[in-house]
Amino acid sequence: SGEKLSKQTLAQPVKRGDAEALLRVLSFLRQHPPAGLRGETAEHVLQWAVANWQPGELRGMLTSPV
Repeated sequence: SGEKLSKQTLAQPVKRGDAEALLRVLSFLRQHPPAGLRGETAEHVLQWAVANWQPGELRGMLTSPV
């Protein structure tokens, strides 16, 4: 719905072991996970994320200082 996700707004955490949710989070963060990761374990997706993290993709995402 476009709301900020935080504990303060009672946002639900990503469930441990939920690879599909992790892929959605990575896509939201502009990390471009490959389609081949669908159906993989959360551990495998996380390994890919750590190895391929691109912090420059986050530029412009924040509208106000944290």
